Amino acid sequence: MAEEAGKASGIEKFDGTDFAYWRMQIEDYLYGRKLHLPFLGTKPESMKAEEWALLDRQVLGVIRLTLSRSVAHNVVKEKTTADLMKALSDMYEKPSANNKVHLMKKLFNLKMAENASVAQHLNEFNTITNQLSSVEIDFDDEIRALIVLASLPNSWEAMRMAVSNSTGKEKLKYNDIRDLILAEEIRRKRCRSKSRSGQQVQCWNCGKTGHFKRQCKSPKKKNEDDSANAVTEEVQDALLLAVDNPLDDWVLDSGASFHTTPHREIIQNYVASDFGKVYLADGSALDVVGLGDVRISLPNGSVWLLEKVRHIPDLRRNLISVGQLDDEGHAILFVGGTWKVTKGARVLARGKKTGTLLGHMSEKGMKMLLSKGKLPELKSIDFDMCESCILGKQKKVSFLKTGRTPKAEKLELVHTDLWGPSPVASLGGSRYYITFIDDSSRKVWVYFLKNKSDVFVTFKKWKAMVETETSLKVKCLRSNNVGEYINGGFSEYCAAQGIRMEKTIPGTPQQNGVAERMNRTPNERARSMRLHAGLPKTFWADAVSTAAYLINRGPSVPMEFRLPEEVWSGKEVDLSTPVAEVRRSSRNIRPPQRYSPVLNYLLLTDGGEPECYDEALQDENSSKWELAMKDEMDSLLGNQTWELTELPVGKKALHNKWVYRIKNEHDGSKRYKARLVVKGFQQKEGIDYTEIFSPVVKMSTIRLVLGMVTAENLHLEQLDVKTAFLHGDLEEDLYMIQPEGFIVQDKRI
Repeated sequence: MAEEAGKASGIEKFDGTDFAYWRMQIEDYLYGRKLHLPFLGTKPESMKAEEWALLDRQVLGVIRLTLSRSVAHNVVKEKTTADLMKALSDMYEKPSANNKVHLMKKLFNLKMAENASVAQHLNEFNTITNQLSSVEIDFDDEIRALIVLASLPNSWEAMRMAVSNSTGKEKLKYNDIRDLILAEEIRRKRCRSKSRSGQQVQCWNCGKTGHFKRQCKSPKKKNEDDSANAVTEEVQDALLLAVDNPLDDWVLDSGASFHTTPHREIIQNYVASDFGKVYLADGSALDVVGLGDVRISLPNGSVWLLEKVRHIPDLRRNLISVGQLDDEGHAILFVGGTWKVTKGARVLARGKKTGTLLGHMSEKGMKMLLSKGKLPELKSIDFDMCESCILGKQKKVSFLKTGRTPKAEKLELVHTDLWGPSPVASLGGSRYYITFIDDSSRKVWVYFLKNKSDVFVTFKKWKAMVETETSLKVKCLRSNNVGEYINGGFSEYCAAQGIRMEKTIPGTPQQNGVAERMNRTPNERARSMRLHAGLPKTFWADAVSTAAYLINRGPSVPMEFRLPEEVWSGKEVDLSTPVAEVRRSSRNIRPPQRYSPVLNYLLLTDGGEPECYDEALQDENSSKWELAMKDEMDSLLGNQTWELTELPVGKKALHNKWVYRIKNEHDGSKRYKARLVVKGFQQKEGIDYTEIFSPVVKMSTIRLVLGMVTAENLHLEQLDVKTAFLHGDLEEDLYMIQPEGFIVQDKRI
C-alpha cells in the first residue's frame, strides 16, 4: 500500500516549502483511501489496539513516502502518525516571526511580469496567502483585491486606475477583480492576435490587402447600408452610468445607432453571427460579431435590461444608444447636468456629470470644504466616477514620502519650478509657466512666460510684490539645478539680496518635490476642466490660472486641511460663488447703497463725506463744505483758469462734479476740502486730445532731494501748493459747463 501511495498518489514530495499545500494533498489522499483516522489522531473505541497500531503504521509509511530525503531525515525517529505530523508542523508550520517575515516579504515582492500568464500569477498569489493563513495572518477580501491590483505590471495602469476610481463607497471584491483581470487578458490576447495578422487584413475602402481603411490613400467611399455610428477615439464629455462592476460602466451616446459592448462575458442569450460593421470617425471599420441582452446592475439594487446589444470586440467603451432607447419607447430627460431614462412612470436609470465644481477638485477636498461650511449651496458630496478626472489626472508612481513640517514663518522657504514648453502656445503666446510656493502656507503663484529667459525678471517682480505685502524678506529659494535659475545674474542677485539658494542634484526631481507636485496639480485640474468644457488646447493657460486660484482656496493636506489663502492672508475665504481671480486696486471701493426718497435722509460715504453737491448742502457741516467750495473757486478764478463764453458751433462741453474729502491734520483737527474735477472720460483720443500727462512728481526726484538733504545735513520742510497743476500753461481750447452752486445765468459755459 505504501509503495502504491508513493507511485500513484501524484503528491509532490514535501521539500520544506509550502507545508499547507502538501498537508492538504496528503489529507485528501488519505480520506480517499479511508486512512484518515490516524492522520486525525482519533482511535475508534470499537477497534482493537493491534488493529489500530497496524493502521497507524501503514499511514505513517504513506506519509513518509511523500517526504523528500532532507525532510525525512529530520523525522526519522517518529514512530506514530500523530508524532510525525506534530514534528513536521513544529518545524514548517509554526507561526514564528522569521516565517511570517519571509512570507510577507514574498507577498509584497510579488509582481506580475509583462505578458505573463494571469492564471499563473493568481495561483502564486493564492499560494502565498494560504501559507500566511496557516501562520495566523489573514487578509480581508478588499485587501486581497488591492494587493492583486498593485501587483499588476505598468502596462495595466489604465485598467487599474479605472477600477480604483469607479468603486465609489463600495469595497472591492477579490472575485470581481480576479474576473476582471482574466477578461482583460483575453481581450489583450485577441488584440495582439489581430495586430500580428495585420498584413492579411483587407481595406474596406479600396479592397486591397495589407492596410486598414484609415490608412488608405484612395478616395473614400460612402458608408454602406449596414454601417452605424460609433464614438470617436477623441475623448469628449460623456454622460456616464457608473455601476459596481467597472466592466459595466456605460456611456449614454446620442450618436450611436444601437447599444454596443466589447465584453462577450456580460451578454446573455448570445447569438453569434455576422451583423455587419460599424465605422468610427477616422473611417476604420469594426466587425459586429454577435447580438444579445445585457442586464446592468444599478447602485440602487435594481436591474436594467438592455435588449439587442451588439457585440463589437474592438470597441473601447460600452455604449447606450439614445436613438435605440427612443425607438423602444423610453424617454430621456436632461436637466442641469443630470439625466434619467424612464419608461412610463418607472425610472430605469439616472446619472450626472461630475467633477466640474471647483475645477475638478478631489471628492475628499470638497467634503472637507463642506464640513467647514465653505459650500453653503451643497448639502452633500456624493459623486459618481468622473471620466474627465481619470483622463486628466493619470500619473506615474509617486516617490517615497518622508515626513516634513512646514516652515513657521512666511517666505522662510519658497519652492519654485519652471514648466514647459507647451506644444501649443496659449492665447497670449506663452509656452511656459513658473510657480512660486510659500512653504509656510502652501499658497501658489503662477506666472506665464513666453521664453525661459523671463524667469529672472519674473522672480524679481514676484519678490517685490510679496515682500511689500508681508513686510518680510525671502530667505531661501529651492529650485532645480538648471540654467534658468543659475545664469543671467540670478545667482548673483540672490547672493546680494541675502537669499540662500537650494538646488537639487541632477536627476533627482523629488528633492524639489513640493514644486514638482504643484506643477502636476494645476495641470491635472486644468486638463480636466478643459476636457469637460470642450475647449481647445490654446486655453491651457487660462485653465491653469483658474486651477491655481482654486488650489489656494481648497484644503491642503500638509497644512492639516486648512486653506492656503486663509493661512497666507489671515482672512476667511468665501467660496459660496467661486470665480476666477482678477487683480484689482487696493483702494477701498464703497458698495452701492439703496435708500427710499420718502425717508429723505442723507446718504454719506464711509468717512462721512458727501457724494454730490446736493448732499453737501444737506450735511450738518454744510457751511464748512460751502467754504471749501468757495476756496476752490477762488483758487481757480485767481489763476484765471477759465473765462465764461458761449459754446461755439461744432464743440461740446465737458461735465464736471464736486469731490469732497475730510483731511485729518497732525494736531487732530479736521480740514474740509472740495475739489472741482472735470469728467475727462467724455473725451475721445485723436479728437479731443492727442497726448496724456500725469501731474505728479517722479519718485527719483524725491529720492534725489532726500539724498542731498542727508548728505549736506540740511533741514527739510514740507509744504502744500493749492491747485499746483493750474500753474502750467494750457494751449488747447477746452469747454466745460459751469460748476454747481456757482452758475452765472447770462453765460452758458
